[in-house]
Amino acid sequence: MQLGGIYAEYFNNVFMDGVPEVSRVDKTIDFNWGNGLITPDGADFVSVWWYSKVKPPFTEEYTFIVDADDGVRVYFDGVLKIDRWDKCCAQ
Repeated sequence: MQLGGIYAEYFNNVFMDGVPEVSRVDKTIDFNWGNGLITPDGADFVSVWWYSKVKPPFTEEYTFIVDADDGVRVYFDGVLKIDRWDKCCAQ
């Protein structure tokens, strides 16, 4: 992974199964694809793994907010912290 980005693996299925269709570094995680393609072949029923490290500038409590139009899971150090996989469209 290069500095200043988030490593991403995009799959043409909702299970993150098999070999990723696209691997790249995204500058941020803030997308509104609308009806556009997410991978070269997929506009819907795709999934993404984002991998990154977070190094906060201060030692204090931080809040992460996830707003997704389908299922989402967030892990910190391999521990599941947000599990909204079966609950669409909620923050």
